Amino acid sequence: MSSPARNALWPRLVAVALCVITATAAVIALATRNWRADAPHTPDRMAPGLAALDDQQLSGLLPRAGEFPPTWTVKTSDDRVDRFGYFRQQPFQKPFRSVPAECANMETPTTGTIDVEVTGRNPADRFSAATGSPTVRLSLGREFDRSGFDAMVSLASRCSRFSFAGFFTHTIRILEDSRPANGPQRFRMVLTTTSGRQSAEGARTEYFSFARTAGLVLSGSDLNGKQQLLDTLVANTLRRIGAP
Repeated sequence: MSSPARNALWPRLVAVALCVITATAAVIALATRNWRADAPHTPDRMAPGLAALDDQQLSGLLPRAGEFPPTWTVKTSDDRVDRFGYFRQQPFQKPFRSVPAECANMETPTTGTIDVEVTGRNPADRFSAATGSPTVRLSLGREFDRSGFDAMVSLASRCSRFSFAGFFTHTIRILEDSRPANGPQRFRMVLTTTSGRQSAEGARTEYFSFARTAGLVLSGSDLNGKQQLLDTLVANTLRRIGAP
């Protein structure tokens, strides 16, 4: 073949090769997308422990509606928030910031991924009605990055007292930090918030309970003095997780 002919054919060969590469990439992307779409129904056996369960199976470990008071509104959700470890909020800038700045991450403590959750709302809870926040929340997340739990515990110990915008004062009281050899790692804390005009009696108190076990992290929060109920719900969930 003459040199001019080769020169004329070369762009066509390049175009054909690019088309083949593009088509191959599309097939791979489609296969990957279909696999991800099927993932909630196909356990990932490479995941650690119960993290291999699909979302429906994880939801089955969370409290049922009958475990909440009968007058409460109970909702479940599997709108997963993939954080794969410790979720860090960006500190507010002056003048609206937390002091120390890193403690902004403890205004809503979290350990990482949230895959499924159940929430309960007490109709008599004025704060919940005003803010739209549930009275009690429990969530389960697959733990692929173990640093999130430890980072949250460490930060809580450094943020026993911090302020926001020079007006709100937050205090953290750690109730439990246990790491048994045979059982879930547990961390429980109380976050109390007061404003410049509030007395200690008018403070808002939030209770948080976390547990790490079997490749999962269980997170629970109570915004309106329902600590005993949350403790019962957490205990029931851990029993289901630990059942053979």
